[in-house]
Amino acid sequence: MNDEFGIKVNIAGKDYNVRCLRSEELLYRKAAKQIRDKILQYRVTYPNAGLEEKDFLAMVALQLSLGDVTMKVNEDVSPLFEQLGELDLHLDEFIKSNK
Repeated sequence: MNDEFGIKVNIAGKDYNVRCLRSEELLYRKAAKQIRDKILQYRVTYPNAGLEEKDFLAMVALQLSLGDVTMKVNEDVSPLFEQLGELDLHLDEFIKSNK
């Protein structure tokens, strides 16, 4: 059984038809609301900057993408494992030299 269906989400005053899993519907709606809220935040912050809707959308896209990239960088633990490996080698050398 296909649990996918269509919903409408509003972003920047325009409705978009989106297909998603029923289990993800709330996530899509929250994501659209987050975008609308951030656009409003930029409109309030820069009311007289002469910016168009596409400018606000670009700023929101940059902000959300930066958050995504930051989260991915913070999840990358490979440098930590490298440092732990080096520390392990140093500890082994220290133990061997102090026997």
